[in-house]
Amino acid sequence: MEIAANDLACIHDLYAQGLYVQAYHRATALAPLREWEGTAARLLAGRLARQLGAPRLSRWQFLKAYRGQPTHPEAIYYHARYFLEQHDLLSAWQFLRRERDSIEDAAPDLRADLYSLHAFLAARLRDFEQAETWMNRALELAPDRPWVYVEQTACLELADRIPEALAVAERALALKPLFRPAVQAAAHLLLLLDRDREALDLLREADERLECASISAQLAALQDELGLHADARRSYDRFAELSPMMETEVAEWLAARRSDVLYELGDVAGAREQAAQAGDGFHRTLSERLSETSPDARRVVLERLERLPRSLNATAPAALVMIRRYWRPDEPLPGDEPFRLDAPTEYQERRWIEQPSPGEDDRPWIVREFTATPPALHALLDAGVPVALSVVEATYAQLQAIAGYDQLRGVLLFRDPNERHLGEMMLEPLLERFKASGPRALVAVPPNEAHRLEGLELPDSWLYEQVYQLHRAMESFERESAGAILAEMQRQAPDHRLTLYARYLLGRYDAHNVEQLAAVDELLQRFPDDPTFLLARAHVLRDLDRREERLTLLRRLADQPT
Repeated sequence: MEIAANDLACIHDLYAQGLYVQAYHRATALAPLREWEGTAARLLAGRLARQLGAPRLSRWQFLKAYRGQPTHPEAIYYHARYFLEQHDLLSAWQFLRRERDSIEDAAPDLRADLYSLHAFLAARLRDFEQAETWMNRALELAPDRPWVYVEQTACLELADRIPEALAVAERALALKPLFRPAVQAAAHLLLLLDRDREALDLLREADERLECASISAQLAALQDELGLHADARRSYDRFAELSPMMETEVAEWLAARRSDVLYELGDVAGAREQAAQAGDGFHRTLSERLSETSPDARRVVLERLERLPRSLNATAPAALVMIRRYWRPDEPLPGDEPFRLDAPTEYQERRWIEQPSPGEDDRPWIVREFTATPPALHALLDAGVPVALSVVEATYAQLQAIAGYDQLRGVLLFRDPNERHLGEMMLEPLLERFKASGPRALVAVPPNEAHRLEGLELPDSWLYEQVYQLHRAMESFERESAGAILAEMQRQAPDHRLTLYARYLLGRYDAHNVEQLAAVDELLQRFPDDPTFLLARAHVLRDLDRREERLTLLRRLADQPT
């Protein structure tokens, strides 16, 4: 249905004020948003649907607008946003580059939006010089356009220039008070600067005066992080009221958030009911677990394992930094010299964290590596000892700082370095997914806290210690010692995955490709689909010049679903 220009203007005016529900009622009195036709109408319908809980309809209308009039500058802008959301950065950048000639005749404000989008994409691609060039072009065209400043805040944040980004967001709010995107950007930046109260007050004011579900969601998330769970519950209820077109994916997201809040409020039955409505995955599993309540289930949280300051610049993994600071909050961190590009990650991590505390005695920290199991993790956390858990993917490995557990939900609680709230990961699926690498866990305590580890059963700790000593011997070019360590492992645990891994390491040290391949093949007999071992095999086949076999393996890997 075609929508008259004066009707579009009235609806757009309500939209610009952040009164999305009023705009919705005015719009749907004419026709359902799905039935709107014409480029201008489809673009406004797409923008409005996004704010009303219908992202799928929003994308559909933007696509129809672009396909109906592919030279329309605003349709080009939202199509580039579609590429960014549904594809990747490079696709969005390449699309905009192809369309640059089409946007040069656009109105100044719209051209400024397109230039600022160029800047944002360049910043996401870490080309800050080009981002600044595009942003300056946008500001020359529209120096008083609030949206351009919102895009600039994102560029500055990506460059880790947080105070400058906040100043720019405040400039946007000065130009247009309570401008919804600027409110959200400013609140986010205030949190990064630990100005929680200001962020809370800003979001509360905006939530009272605007009709914006995304503001309510951002406010609810902050309230939840700050322990204001009852307030968060009310904010999620308001989110639902402000989302009259809520689609399934949004409804499932809301059910998941409500489940989390209800659990914090002690309403296990309500949490279970909401989790069952959250779709497949984490919360569906959670719903099943909450149906099997146990009076003996424990929840343990190490509150002193805190997030890191934004300004921290350390080469060491964040999880290890948090663990050092858990025990010694005020001590300067050890130097980063032990981190080398040519040393295996697990060796670098162990060697860094065991360094003595600067300015104290020369005794190194007590470090234990082990295979993570529920009893071992729970026992350590019960003893007040945080754990670093290694998550190994095909091309990278990352340590997660484990700060607690919840037996009723069946989760580990982990601390993200920059987040206030604790994240959750399902324990049993995690252990199953990463069993090819253990998963490896690490604990470290200063010498005066060594008693906390006494009497604890840490599976495979002796074997991990031998692998570490093997690394040390290889680094010192003590080939005979390294061989003796491997021989002892083969004597005591000939079939253990860590023994096979040590055999692979020593084969790589010796440049003995046949030995490496034999070790990897034995590992693949146990873990036939592990991508890390498959890629290791491909590397060895390359060095052995077994081209066809290597190509067959690489094709197999390329055909696997991502």
